[in-house]
Amino acid sequence: NFEVNKNTLYNNDIMQAYRLYVLAIAGQPALGAMNRLREFNNLSNQSRWLLAAAYAQMGQVDEAEKLIAKASSTITPYSVNYYTYGSSERDEAMVLEVLCLMNKKQQAFAQLKKVSAFLSSKNWLSTQTTAFGLIAVSSFIKKYGDASAMQAVVSINGKNINLKGNSTITQIPIDFKNSAAGNFNVTNNGKGILYVRLVNRGKPAIGNEEAANGNISMDVIYKDMSGSVIAIDDLPQGKDFVMQVTVKNLGLVGDLQNLALTTYIPSGWEIHNSRLDENEPVKTSNFTYQDIKDDKVFTYFDLRSTESKIINITLNAAYEGKYYLPAVNTEAMYDNSVFARNKGQWIKVVKGKGKDGVATK
Repeated sequence: NFEVNKNTLYNNDIMQAYRLYVLAIAGQPALGAMNRLREFNNLSNQSRWLLAAAYAQMGQVDEAEKLIAKASSTITPYSVNYYTYGSSERDEAMVLEVLCLMNKKQQAFAQLKKVSAFLSSKNWLSTQTTAFGLIAVSSFIKKYGDASAMQAVVSINGKNINLKGNSTITQIPIDFKNSAAGNFNVTNNGKGILYVRLVNRGKPAIGNEEAANGNISMDVIYKDMSGSVIAIDDLPQGKDFVMQVTVKNLGLVGDLQNLALTTYIPSGWEIHNSRLDENEPVKTSNFTYQDIKDDKVFTYFDLRSTESKIINITLNAAYEGKYYLPAVNTEAMYDNSVFARNKGQWIKVVKGKGKDGVATK
């Protein structure tokens, strides 16, 4: 009784084709629904590939051939960072999977290059896109890959490391604390292709963060409980105050979903957990979810185009001493072009001051 409606999110032809594809993989193909969808007018490109995959899973390659005869292996670029989390890259991987199912080696190899390119790029990918890409590449390697032992020599600053064996992946740790590290050479002595990646991970040294932003802006100020702006570099012990973070969508890329605000707190401060307070004095604007830890707060929210939201976090200067306040960071979880961060700073919690921060004798 399913009715395809291109104007709805859950009842469009792509979603139906994916349902039928999954049923075919599970060994429970819905042939009647497949035949009905096949006759649908203006079947989309992605639907043709998915429905062809369902027929191919059943062994009906002729029907699959008819569907992809009118389909293109080039997907118009798009990305959806909500609900389905679909992307053109994910769909390119689906095309590769279908070509492997239909034993089209030459076309599959051309498609493999596209999938390999986005998997090895520096672009952020959703977990769904990454998963479909890896599955599709694995299908190609399993069907067409030649068994070849790894035989290579890796030279790091003149020191050679021999790689031998049937392992598909080998990782070599490099210590960048050594200033001499930086000269690398890889020689492939085997028959197969080797893919080499240099992966760097790290974080800026304390005080060396750089304030920056892209497509959103972020402003962080601190207020006392009466709403007056205060400096935080020298706070009296026991003082309650509020971190106020304002994030604005600059309107350059439309509506934004799945923004994550990360606020780490110095060990000399404590976080008031508003969920445990009966009379929380500071009201916070709407957000999707907030996770309050001992030393940090994660806040997740969406922003319409040009919309601003204010996130308030109530704190207490609890322990005397000098501490480092890390940078505040906001980023889109699935789009690294959307971000904002400020610089960290040293702060103090000082003993012997009164309620208002005035020194007492």
